[in-house]
Amino acid sequence: MDDTHGSMEEALAAGEMARRERRLNDAAEAFAKATTLCRAANDRRALMHALTREAQIARDRGKWAEALVFQQQALMHARDICEAGQLAHVVRHLADILDEMGRHDEATCLYEELTALYSRSPDTSPLELANAIRSVACHEEALGNRDRAVSLWCDLRDRYAALGDMFRETYGLSNNPGVEEADRHLARLRGL
Repeated sequence: MDDTHGSMEEALAAGEMARRERRLNDAAEAFAKATTLCRAANDRRALMHALTREAQIARDRGKWAEALVFQQQALMHARDICEAGQLAHVVRHLADILDEMGRHDEATCLYEELTALYSRSPDTSPLELANAIRSVACHEEALGNRDRAVSLWCDLRDRYAALGDMFRETYGLSNNPGVEEADRHLARLRGL
C-alpha cells in the first residue's frame, strides 16, 4: 500500500472517529483532507466515499447547500463507477438532502430511481434496504401521503424487528432504534 492510500484511509478513519465523538469541525477537516488526497491519487471510488462523508458532516452541521454540492459530486462519480446497489445508496443520500431542504419534487424523482436500482440489486443487505425504505417513508410523510407512509412504516417496523440481533451484536445496542422510530411515526400518523 502506498503512503497516499494509507493517508486517505487514515483521514477517513479520523473523520469517522471525530463524527462519532460529535467533533464535527474535526470531522469536516479530516474528510476534506481525505477528499484532497483522493483527488491527488485519482482514486474515484475513494473520492466518492470521501465526498459522501463531507456531505454527511455538512448535513450534521445544518449546511444543506454544502451537503447538496458534495453529494451531487459523489453521485457524478457513482454514476460512472458503481453497480446498482452502490449507486442507489448514493442516490438515496442525495434524495434525503433534497427532502430536508424541502425540494420534494426533485427528491421524488431520485426516490423513484433508487427504488428501481434496488430492485435490480438482489444482494442488497437487509439493513441497507430497510434504510432505503425508511427514506421513502419519511418522504411520503413530508408529502402528506399518510396512508402510503403508514404502509411503509409498518413494513419497515417488521424489517427492523428482524434485524434485532444485528443491532445487539454489531452495535452493542440493547434496544432496536429502527423499531422504536417506526413505532413513533406510526403513533403520530395514526393519531394515537
